[in-house]
Amino acid sequence: MSPLEKLVTPDYSTSQFHLYHNSHLALAASMPLVGLAVAASPTGFLNTLADLTLLAVVPYHAHVGMNQVLTDYANFKSARFAMAGASALATLGMIKLVLGGPGIINSVMPLFTGKKVADWED
Repeated sequence: MSPLEKLVTPDYSTSQFHLYHNSHLALAASMPLVGLAVAASPTGFLNTLADLTLLAVVPYHAHVGMNQVLTDYANFKSARFAMAGASALATLGMIKLVLGGPGIINSVMPLFTGKKVADWED
């Protein structure tokens, strides 16, 4: 299977599917770290570490998971390429949040706490 085929149809690749299942474990293992980062101060080493962990796992996990949905309900190439584009945009957005913004955790916390996110630095 070519690299482009693995990107567009990761749910058909055995190695990609095993990596997807391991991403479940990585997400579960990162939850204590995320909890500590939320309990700690809004900025700091734990937040950065938790944000980078989520950045490494969540986009891949979402991309492969949504491709499984496409296999069941919209199994045609244009939908697969659209999903690859959407995954790339989401990943770039998360990179911008982590490296140039408040971070993933500080962006999601106001949904649960009602507190305002600190303004981004320009």
